[in-house]
Amino acid sequence: MNVSQEETQEDKTTEKQRKELEKQRKKEEEKKEKERLKKEREEKKRKEKEDKDNRKKFNIKGDIKVLREIVVTEPYAAKDKLDIGCYSGEQLELIREDNNPEDRYLVRNKQGVYGYVQIYCVDRNEPQELYDDVDIQIPEDFEEEVYDMCT
Repeated sequence: MNVSQEETQEDKTTEKQRKELEKQRKKEEEKKEKERLKKEREEKKRKEKEDKDNRKKFNIKGDIKVLREIVVTEPYAAKDKLDIGCYSGEQLELIREDNNPEDRYLVRNKQGVYGYVQIYCVDRNEPQELYDDVDIQIPEDFEEEVYDMCT
């Protein structure tokens, strides 16, 4: 064999190795993608089951709608298996105000856990805009003054 034939043979071997490595890389990517899709399906199935269980446990009919966000004013320790423990300052989503056990709201926390909380533990007022009680009076010629300053 001469030098030219040896180089060609080496190029073929290198090309073969490159193709084999590429094939292995593709297989690994396909395997990872299959695993990812499997995990997604399992997570979706788990969430659907959890949602079904919550609907049954808390007698929820139709779509789940958040009425408003409420803030916990006093820490609350769960008293039974349908209650949810919460800490002062925690924000909860109010799911249902009526048709609950006495003096309780049905809420959902930020982790997606449902439960009842005593109404005395939360701020029941509608959320207010920050500084909505401040009366701001803007002079009638305010826009003209600003315009004059900018020109």
